[in-house]
Amino acid sequence: MSSQEVSADTVTSDSQETRALLDALSNPRRRHLIHALSEQPGPVTVDTLAEAVHRREADAGETTHPEQIAISLHHLHLPKLDSREFLDYHPARKEVVPTHETDDASYALVSAGFHD
Repeated sequence: MSSQEVSADTVTSDSQETRALLDALSNPRRRHLIHALSEQPGPVTVDTLAEAVHRREADAGETTHPEQIAISLHHLHLPKLDSREFLDYHPARKEVVPTHETDDASYALVSAGFHD
């Protein structure tokens, strides 16, 4: 394999990872979720995260009820972020565990100007 082929594979892999990151973090609720989860020292319940996301969304002018947020987290946002390994989600226990990738994603968001 030539160095050009290795380089092209690396670029393709990097661009796929970048696309996956941007796709996962394109939704404002997921961005709030990542920031809220990165502040947790360990496992947290979906309801606790829903409350944290609710506070962040309220600061941004949103009025969604925490129960509706918890439902969207459970059915949509947490599975998506778990599948991309930004966090560990245990749906049966409704428990979320931050990972190193959670912190990396939060840092990437802050670096891109998505502050809380």
